[in-house]
Amino acid sequence: MPFPRARRKAALAVIAAAVLSACSPVPPSTIAALHAFDLSTVAAGDLRLAVRVPAAFVLDGGAPTLTITVAVAAGAPTVRTYTMAETPAPPELAAGAQSGTELRAYALDPRSAAELDAYLAELRHTAAPGSRQLALGLGVEGCRSDGGSGRLEVTTFIQLAPTEPFLVLTRPRDVATLAAMAGAEDATVPPCT
Repeated sequence: MPFPRARRKAALAVIAAAVLSACSPVPPSTIAALHAFDLSTVAAGDLRLAVRVPAAFVLDGGAPTLTITVAVAAGAPTVRTYTMAETPAPPELAAGAQSGTELRAYALDPRSAAELDAYLAELRHTAAPGSRQLALGLGVEGCRSDGGSGRLEVTTFIQLAPTEPFLVLTRPRDVATLAAMAGAEDATVPPCT
């Protein structure tokens, strides 16, 4: 069902920043795995993100985006956005789905994967390991079908390589809270019309 663009500007933003506070929605086990992982060694086409949303948060099926913000040493952050495409839901996550939720999985589209691979190659040559700070954001658009105004808890997952399991990127957290953390001007989820 299409939604008018002005009505579906609810962004689900997920931040995995280099500096994470104790109240972070990112589980400690994922923080440890991400700190041990060098994103510049990943094949961008292998990167997968998944999101579990309540049925009341209707994703519109538009192209989700992956935003990567990299700060090298004391330099200004560089922000790049890449288009993602929906992929089949991973069986290991689908098996753990709760009633009343929906699971969506995404991978970079081929053009974006090539662009990200080129950017990561550039980082390998211009920034020493350990000098980079990274933030990831997953942007999806949707609306609220239940007419309510309460919390819409979402969980996000990341897979860094096909041989690795999906990691919980954020524990269940309200969409509006995540969007506000990412600096969204309007963190409310609009009603479906």
